[in-house]
Amino acid sequence: MERLWFRHDANARSDPKIVALIRRHGLEGYGRFWTIIETLASQKEYKLKNAPWMFEGLADSLKCQTEEAETFLNELVEDFELLQTDQIFFWSESLCQRMEARDSKIRSLSEAGKKGAEKRWGGYRVANGPYMGGHEGANGGLMAPNSEGGSEGVEGVENHIGRKASIAHAWESFLKNYKKATKREHPGVAPKTREAINRAFEDIFDELEEIGQGPEVIDAIIEQFFEDWQAGDLEAEDPTVWLFADPKVWRYRGLRADVFAEESVFDVDGKILEGF
Repeated sequence: MERLWFRHDANARSDPKIVALIRRHGLEGYGRFWTIIETLASQKEYKLKNAPWMFEGLADSLKCQTEEAETFLNELVEDFELLQTDQIFFWSESLCQRMEARDSKIRSLSEAGKKGAEKRWGGYRVANGPYMGGHEGANGGLMAPNSEGGSEGVEGVENHIGRKASIAHAWESFLKNYKKATKREHPGVAPKTREAINRAFEDIFDELEEIGQGPEVIDAIIEQFFEDWQAGDLEAEDPTVWLFADPKVWRYRGLRADVFAEESVFDVDGKILEGF
C-alpha cells in the first residue's frame, strides 16, 4: 500500500504526553514514536495488528529487540496515552482523524470533479477519440455539440472525460479561484496565450499521470497556489504566470494540498527529488 503524506503539528513536542515520553526515552523515543506513526499511516485503516509478527517487523524499523518494541508500544498506550488499542489492533486516534479528513477531502474533490464534468459535458465523448466538433465558450472552455446543433451535452449518455475536458475544467477552476482571491474577474487572455495555457496544462496532467494521479486533483492544487499566494508564500503580480510554472512545481503544490504522497517530491532519504 502506498505510504501517504500526512500533516502533524509543528509544536507536537509541547504536548505534555510527548514531553513525558522524551523525559523517559529521550529524543530516541520521540523518533521511535514518529516511526510508529509513519508505519500506521501506511496501513489499511491506519491500524497495526496485535500479533507477534507485527512486533518483529516493528522491531526492525525501530532498530531494537522484539521485546523492546512490544514494551515501547504498550507504554505508548498505557503510560502516555498516545496510542489506542482494543487488544486486536493498535492505532492513533489523532492520526486516524487527520487521515480521515484528508481522505474525505480527496473523495469530495473526486465526486465534485465527476459531477461538475457531468454537468459541463453532459455525456460528450472525448476520451480515446478525436475532438468531434463543438467550439470554445466565452472563457475558452470546450462546448459539446448536441443533436439539435446547440452547444449542450447529450443527456443520458455515459460520460467520458478526456484530456480536452480536463484542461477546460482546470482553466475554469483557475478563473473561479482567481475571482475568489482577487475579488474581480480575470481580464482574459489572447487566443495564442490560451493555446500556450492549454499546452502547459497538457504538461501538468502528464506530470500528474506520471505519479498515478488523475485530473480530479487539479482543483485542490490550484486552490493551494492561491492559498499560498494570499499567505505571502508566493510572489506574483498576476497569478496567471503559475500556469506556466514547471510541472514539478505543481507536483509540490499537490503535496502541500495533501492530495498525494510525500514520495512524489522527496526521495527515501528525505531529499528533494532531482529536477525540483
